[in-house]
Amino acid sequence: MRPNPAAAGVGGQGHFFVHERRLARRACRCAKFASLAAAGALVCFVGGCSGGDDAEASSVVQRVRYEIDAEKLPRARELFIRHCAACHGVDGHGDGPAAEFVFPSPRAFDDSPMRFAATGSAEIGERLDAIHTNIAHGVPRSSMVGFTGVLTDDEISLLTRYVRLLTEEKHDGQRRNRRGVAEPPRFTDYLVDRGAHLYRMYACHTCHGETGRGDGPAAIAMVDSMGRPIAPGDLASGVYKSGQRPQDLYRAIVEGVPGTPMIAYGPSFMRADADASDLQDAWALVAYIKTLAKPVGPRGVAAGAELRLQTLADESVFLDPSRVEWLRVETERIMLRPLWHRPDVAPSLDVAFVRAGGRIGVFMHWEDDAPNVRRSVDAFPDQAAVLFALGEEAPALPMGVRIEEHEPEDPVNIWHWKANRQFDASFGAASESPEGRTLEGGAYHLFAMTEDMIRARGPEAPPVLSMRTPHVDRDLMHDDPDFDTASFAGAARNDPRLRAHGALEANALGFGTLQYQPFEEQGVYSSAVWSHGRWFVTMFRDVAPRGGQDIDFAPGNRIPIAFAVWDGERGDRDSLKQISGWHWLVVDGSQ
Repeated sequence: MRPNPAAAGVGGQGHFFVHERRLARRACRCAKFASLAAAGALVCFVGGCSGGDDAEASSVVQRVRYEIDAEKLPRARELFIRHCAACHGVDGHGDGPAAEFVFPSPRAFDDSPMRFAATGSAEIGERLDAIHTNIAHGVPRSSMVGFTGVLTDDEISLLTRYVRLLTEEKHDGQRRNRRGVAEPPRFTDYLVDRGAHLYRMYACHTCHGETGRGDGPAAIAMVDSMGRPIAPGDLASGVYKSGQRPQDLYRAIVEGVPGTPMIAYGPSFMRADADASDLQDAWALVAYIKTLAKPVGPRGVAAGAELRLQTLADESVFLDPSRVEWLRVETERIMLRPLWHRPDVAPSLDVAFVRAGGRIGVFMHWEDDAPNVRRSVDAFPDQAAVLFALGEEAPALPMGVRIEEHEPEDPVNIWHWKANRQFDASFGAASESPEGRTLEGGAYHLFAMTEDMIRARGPEAPPVLSMRTPHVDRDLMHDDPDFDTASFAGAARNDPRLRAHGALEANALGFGTLQYQPFEEQGVYSSAVWSHGRWFVTMFRDVAPRGGQDIDFAPGNRIPIAFAVWDGERGDRDSLKQISGWHWLVVDGSQ
């Protein structure tokens, strides 16, 4: 869960430049927002601006009046700081504490034009609608999650207007020759063939690649208008950031994508009729691009899904996710998004929360082509995690991160499953096998648990030797083949008494604060099965929490929850992962 600085920047310099920008801008932040507040006060108490010497302040007053009522400005900024600043920065410069862990970089609202929000349109409502859509539903194939169901529609509208306020008017001058988009024509074989010819003629393959995978020869050196690395669109994914309709692709081709190397091709397509609103060559390219992509099935709920706690009779069902009882459980499909750009579409996660007897837990499954159970310097295990917010409101998504102007009140409680730990829990410690953690070939591997395995982990488990253990010959211990440095140093997650735990509990208040709970407080167990390209995992514990840092499943609670998945085959680890937006676990009063 803790970010990996080695994987965070490009060329190892990302963190330096982010920090440099923060220092440079921090000096003027107070003055900027003091002016903003003063402008709001004028709107509130004077009712307008009667001229004055400061033209910039006058401009701000007009924008505040149009965009946000003055009395709502503090609430708008509070929402932005809480939910957006972790990535986009407190002033919207794309330099938040999470920015260096995502690629492509978060939008810098003041420093570059809106890409899919109709920059320069005469209709400001169209821009607001596009920004609203991005906030509500997120941006496909990026780390931008949605907030529908997490924030109210009024709060999303307020955030929309605040983001518009952060976008300087200088970008309004970068007008695009906008034109209405008619319904797409029928995509005939002729139109597709014409599109294939145009794809080569206009050198689309130079960036997007021969098959549309975004792997063209120019892709590696591509940067945005701020000089930050950027990846070309993966046209073969079937999921497009501009939108999923043919009209959205058409508009991106004709008008371009501001702030990126994607230029507007509309002028190149113009025929004798300069006022034509239907450019057949643009539609031909859309028709061809559509043939590059496989059909994309339902990807799940982006944010705000309500998962209600379900009930099963036998609590031993948690020990084996292959049992037939799980077929009676209704799962919710959750959309995942990559924190770091990847060429294909992130898998969806199917999730259900269940109470059975005196236990409560989560049942989840997702696509994964190969089971990765080993961990070494060049091998990474498959992983999954559930985040429970201990407060009543959904915090900033990166584990309730601390942000300038915002201090989270409560940490998050994390259940973190790893395939390598599950191997040890189900089959015994890795050191007992000369080959380490290995699986025989085949399309089915069961990692079940038994009640005896769980009982063996209890208070009667042998104590672990550590640096705090008296009368230990430390020099002799270093010659022991089973000696583990992390265990000896007292690292909770390496405590040998926890080898029956395929999942561990942790708490965090943001980056660098992840802390696994000590042995005495660890109460989460797990089981798993990998079958024909899919992981099925349960994580469960007793209904009653063990301590104050554990989530309380008391009846009547509505708990903010989020999810993360790592694919070891792709090198996922630490901050290289796929995440969800915030959702809700509802524990009905009768439960």
